Order: sequence, then C-alpha cells, then structure tokens
Amino acid sequence: MSKPYLIRIIAIQEMLDKPLLDDSPEELAQKASKLLYKLWVTYKDNLDFIKELQLLRRNHPMVIRELENLIQRSQKIRNDDMPMNPKDIFISYAHVDEKFKDELVKMLSPLQDQGVLRIWQDREIEPGEEWYQAIQNSMNACDIALLLISSDFLNSRFIKSIEVPNLLRRRREEGLRAVPIIIRSCLWQSVPVLKDLQALPKDGKPISSFEDRDQVWTDIGKAIEDLTK
Repeated sequence: MSKPYLIRIIAIQEMLDKPLLDDSPEELAQKASKLLYKLWVTYKDNLDFIKELQLLRRNHPMVIRELENLIQRSQKIRNDDMPMNPKDIFISYAHVDEKFKDELVKMLSPLQDQGVLRIWQDREIEPGEEWYQAIQNSMNACDIALLLISSDFLNSRFIKSIEVPNLLRRRREEGLRAVPIIIRSCLWQSVPVLKDLQALPKDGKPISSFEDRDQVWTDIGKAIEDLTK
C-alpha cells in the first residue's frame, strides 16, 4: 500500500534529530507539530499513519503532545477523530524502591488500558536507546510527575541534580502537576523544594506504614485519576 505521507514524516524526523537552526526544543517541537498537523488533516483516518505517529512519540513525545494540542484547539474536528488524549505520567524514583514503583504502575494500569493516562518510567528505555535523552524527553512531555519519596530518593545524585530541578522548573513555568508520594519515612519535609507540595497519602503518612497496601494504593490511584480530568 502506498504511503505518500511517509517521506514527509521521515523529513520531519530528520529535522528533529539533526536540527540545523538554533531553535530551542520547544520551538522545534512547535514547528514539527504544525507540519504533522497538516498531514493529520489528510490522513487522520489512515491507521498506518496513526501508527507512524505512535512510533514518533517514542523519541519525540513533546512533538506529539503539541500535535494533540493543535488537534484539540481545532474547531473542525469531532471528539472521535483521534484516540483519547491520555495524560502523560512520569515516575521519578530510586531503584531501591522499585517494588513500590511496580505497585503504583500495577494500580494505575486499568487507567492506562482505558486511555486515561500513559505511564513512563525508566524501565521503558529500549536497549541501545540513549537513556539520558529518553528521560529528558519524557520529563519535557509529561503532564503529571509522580515523585516516590524515600531517603534513597532524597540522596540520589541524579534525582537531586537532574530530575527534581527540571520537573519543578516546569511546575513553576508551565503548571506541571508534581505530586510527592511518600513511600518510606524520611525527612522530605525538611527539603525546601518539596515541603510545600501537597503529598500523598493523606498527611504524608508513608506507604510502608500501612497494613493494607492495596487500599492506600487504591486511594492514591483515585487521586491521580482526578488529576487527569
């Protein structure tokens, strides 16, 4: 089957992978999304084209996010012209706390299956993929950041120097929702950049202290679902 749009998508990918101008990532994403929008108007009912957009999302999530915003703003489309626009979730955690991260992902998976949200965490990075850039792309594209707080989180050099500053900058400048989830007891309220954020569970009680972990994760899942509305 002929794919007349494919050459233009490849050209857009090359523009993003090897920018020739001094555009910021945000400016480049806006330019690319406008080009993709013109293609989308013509090929939005083509399943192969939609699959190409899904592949493009992996390396350039900010571009697809801008495209979805363009489509939503357009007055000419119906609600069913494009699949539901899920909220992108970025999970920041220390690897020693992976079991807590897995419990959270498991609790949120029904919402992901329904297209309410889309979860990204560093285990999504493919072999051979540039891990630092993958994390940066996902932080730049997310709508909600979930911070799994523990003493190991607070002592992680990468989290302290890269993830938390970038996410909180986006919170200040763009209104990103950053939600601390206290998983183990620690001095998180003594950290200036975190102490004023409303935390989960209620009253900042650590998840590790609950006997019924399923119930507390359910409550957290409902709170996160409310943020997607």
